Amino acid sequence: MKPAALPEACSEGPAEGTTGGIAMAVTCTRVLAAVAVLLVSAGSARAQLGAPFSGTLAPIDGGEEQAGPGASGDGFLYSVLDYYPEGPKLMVNGTFDGMHAPATAAHLHRGASRPDDPDGPKPGPKVFDLDVSNDVRGTLNGSFWISEEQAEELRQGWYYVQIHSAEHPAGALRGWLVQGFLHNPDDSP
Repeated sequence: MKPAALPEACSEGPAEGTTGGIAMAVTCTRVLAAVAVLLVSAGSARAQLGAPFSGTLAPIDGGEEQAGPGASGDGFLYSVLDYYPEGPKLMVNGTFDGMHAPATAAHLHRGASRPDDPDGPKPGPKVFDLDVSNDVRGTLNGSFWISEEQAEELRQGWYYVQIHSAEHPAGALRGWLVQGFLHNPDDSP
């Protein structure tokens, strides 16, 4: 795509009837600002505004999988589901702190049941690997193309993040992704 040419007022000196470069500078600034807005708008039209998801990481306890004694730590998950012409893309990010042993791996899982299931949530298979800091505190992240079916399951609450450590290879921390932003009233002024 060939770039648009600058208007005459920007390329040929002061406009006729002006007192000099001031009018030309104002005109050029307005024209360039309008062009910049159009270019940014065209670029952002490529993807629809993302849907936020969030969750809290806590030691795994109860159910079929338990981290076991001594599991510690907590954290926060924040994710965005964006739609592109190629399909839905999920970006997962998080922070964690307070683990007794360094994280060794992190995964996005699809639960065998949702967190609001009357019998409680049930863990399920690993779907994607996440990058994670090899430390007792740090970050995790990953970006994945997913199917429309997976996007709908995500909106319904089927997915969770699990962090593993050498002390707890089956999983030390887990957090379910829920649509929207979690809010802790203690964080508010």
